[in-house]
Amino acid sequence: MFLRLSVAAHAALLLLLVGNRGLSAAVLSAYLAYHALTAWGILHPRSRLFGPNLSCIPTRERVVALTFDDGPHPGITPRVLDILQERGARATFFLIGRHAAEYPAIVRRMIAEGHALGSHSQTHSYLFWALPPGRLAREIRAGRRSLECASGRPCRLFRAPVGMKSCFLRRVLEREGLTLVSWGLRFLDSAPANPARLRARLRRRIAAGSILALHDGHDRKPEGNPAVLEALPALLDALQALEYRCVPLEETTRCARSPESGGTPGPALRAP
Repeated sequence: MFLRLSVAAHAALLLLLVGNRGLSAAVLSAYLAYHALTAWGILHPRSRLFGPNLSCIPTRERVVALTFDDGPHPGITPRVLDILQERGARATFFLIGRHAAEYPAIVRRMIAEGHALGSHSQTHSYLFWALPPGRLAREIRAGRRSLECASGRPCRLFRAPVGMKSCFLRRVLEREGLTLVSWGLRFLDSAPANPARLRARLRRRIAAGSILALHDGHDRKPEGNPAVLEALPALLDALQALEYRCVPLEETTRCARSPESGGTPGPALRAP
């Protein structure tokens, strides 16, 4: 739908520009506005211009979804899992398919310890948003299959690399049975944690159902993201002080339809 509208809009603007030179300034303004809107749809992680996008859990309970991108990493991810296990917290890991295929034992540990999994594409291309439809479909399909082979579980969640989306993404995700997930809060976990600043930021921005994004791996750096090992305990301490509980995204349907949340039963997690 978006692609058809895009072609029609460009054709209309071209006809106006050719047919009436006096409208050139207005046509140019409309052209720039159109491309600004398209850029926002691609770049903004929570934009829904190209289709449904889950950026928060539909609940009133004091729960949040802690999510990790770019793993699994052989040195960092097991230590992240150790921290989560010690604190009794469960999370959702969005895994790069080629990494999941390389370290299936870590993926199976995630499942065994009650964490949820989602695909983060097969290769985490920074040009994911610009891929033509065929290559986009192959990238998403390969990532899902790699994750399912490593985990032995069906994959239902997807997060776009760097949060950048394509105008072709909705149709591919629907065919693959995947729900697009973004985030409401992203933590710059590549630098040492500042507990006081972290608590202050959470108090200002955290809410029931927030989806938080961190990184345990890295698509290009072989050392992964060691800074998360310091940031994660500080974050969990801050969440505990604010009386928030971490739940995997697969459990959010139960949160959404519980009596406390005022929700109604639903068969599956769906983006708004």
